[in-house]
Formats: sequence, structure tokens, C-alpha cells
Amino acid sequence: MGTDFPTRSTTKQTARADPQFNETLKGSRVGEAQAMRHIPSMTTEPEVELTDKQVALIARALAEPRRHQILEQIGAATDGLPCLALAQKHDISAATISHHLKELETAGLIDVTRVGKAMSMTVNRAVLRAYLSKLASI
Repeated sequence: MGTDFPTRSTTKQTARADPQFNETLKGSRVGEAQAMRHIPSMTTEPEVELTDKQVALIARALAEPRRHQILEQIGAATDGLPCLALAQKHDISAATISHHLKELETAGLIDVTRVGKAMSMTVNRAVLRAYLSKLASI
């Protein structure tokens, strides 16, 4: 079976509407100490195997060109990208940005860290690599 999405989020995640997806995510949280540490791309990250449902969620999230642009912008940031930086670059409403971020987070492509009202996003590279690997095997 598939491995859970690793996440660096230190806040309680909102419940997913799909109970089966909730079961998939159980036990995938990492400790707070590790969550606060920036993990360079050269370190060994856990191998992630995606289920067909997870692949479909990622494909749906990346089908929207704006989400692809947002993911690229988040990936280019060195230590996480604050939400304000997205709002300044994209000429769309805060609600629309929030929707796109939620879709990327639900797909497991980004990790969101919340401190008070501030949000910072990082790309979940292990999931992205697993998705690319799955596509390469077609």
C-alpha cells in the first residue's frame, strides 16, 4: 500500500471531507522540532509511494496553470514563502489565493506552517519526486 504524505506543518490540520483520505494521513506528522528545521534538498528524505487517489489529487491540483505558477514560486523560495509574497505577485483576490493553496496542500504538494495569522509555505519535495517517478513509469 501507499506511504503517507510527510508534512512539516506544526499546526493541527483541518479534517478532510474524505474519511479514507484521513486514514491515509494518520501517523504522517513529524515532530515539532523537525518541523521547525529547514531540511536542505540534499538530505535523505523518506521514500514516498503514492496511491492512485493521491496521484489523481496531484494531477488535478497541477492542471490549473495558476497553481503551477504558485508551486514554482514556493519552490524557488529558500526558507519558505510567506503568503504575502504570493499576494504581491499574483493579481488575484486573497480568497482565490487561499483556495489554490488549499488545493496544493490537500494534494500534499506543499506544507503550510502557521504562526499566529502568518502563513509560510514550502514545497513537499518528497511527494513531488514520488509523483514525477510515478509519471516516468508510465
